[in-house]
Amino acid sequence: MSYKNLADNTRVWIYQSNRPLSEQEVKSIQEQGDDFIRRWSAHGAKLNASFEIFHNLFIALFVDEEQAKATGCSIDKSVRLIKSFEKEFDLSLLDRTR
Repeated sequence: MSYKNLADNTRVWIYQSNRPLSEQEVKSIQEQGDDFIRRWSAHGAKLNASFEIFHNLFIALFVDEEQAKATGCSIDKSVRLIKSFEKEFDLSLLDRTR
């Protein structure tokens, strides 16, 4: 689902890369992100969500919490996904000083 089709009060997490992503990296990360979104749930409830990459630099996760709210466990799963990108692609995505 496109983030553009989600509710106006959708919850958003944005991760900035320490460097621009190559087109090959964008493709791989997008595929992995889309797969994650298809399976992402909170306490068994499917999350109405979207995964997007902007300007080869920003990774964004969107959750429309009208259907089901993201919980601590589901948010932890998304952070593990981001950490896996850091390791696989030698990135820094969780540096809050950027």
